[in-house]
Amino acid sequence: MNSMSTLKHLGVAVIFTVFAGNIVAQQSQSINFHDLQIEGNAISLEWSPDGQFLAVSVDAEIQIFDLSYNLVATLKGHTDPIHEISWKPDGTQLASASANTVQIWDMSLPIQDRSDPLNVIDFGKDVRWVDWSPNPDHNRIAVSVLEGTRRASDWFMDILSIQVVDPDSGQNVFTIPAQLDLGQPLAWYPNGMYIASTVLRLDGYPGLQIWDMNGTLVFDQAMVAPINSIAWSTNGDYLVVGDSIKKIICYRL
Repeated sequence: MNSMSTLKHLGVAVIFTVFAGNIVAQQSQSINFHDLQIEGNAISLEWSPDGQFLAVSVDAEIQIFDLSYNLVATLKGHTDPIHEISWKPDGTQLASASANTVQIWDMSLPIQDRSDPLNVIDFGKDVRWVDWSPNPDHNRIAVSVLEGTRRASDWFMDILSIQVVDPDSGQNVFTIPAQLDLGQPLAWYPNGMYIASTVLRLDGYPGLQIWDMNGTLVFDQAMVAPINSIAWSTNGDYLVVGDSIKKIICYRL
């Protein structure tokens, strides 16, 4: 395959073939960087959709930086460490997941310090992930909620449900039934009308599932090995998964 990609890391530019993974050229290169000084643990970070702001969850608060590395706002509403943050596609709101709640923040300009989220959605159980639908006209967030644990061989694995929620009202739209979790829990289809979920199914096999926005399971594929990552192509024609036995599988849907 002639497809090429360039990876810049630690001052070295590396060119490699996408599927073979062979390095075909390497060149030392100076890369400008800046250390953001924070007090605490940076757990989750995400750029705003317009690329003008970086949101960083630092323990129980969210710090917002501009492109000049200035701290422009701090959002304080959680009391426990924030697991995950996610911007609304139009950049006007930000969702944050911590302990039992997801909080929705007003990020309309000018961005400023806040301690009053627009909405606090209480799930009554520990939340692990929050991910906003990529469709700006489809105002939904997907939240992974801890339902319990199950023994798997000599360790315990989390059992997670995925709840699709209206962030304005906090109402549950539908719930993807609890499954054993492995790695990344979900990936939205580019138009926001489907969710792909990587799970260890209750029948004991790792699996790939796709759900529509009516809560209907439309694709269910048992896998040979657990899936570590999952991603849609930008046009939604392809879904690629990476498993734990060094394979990348590409589906055309």
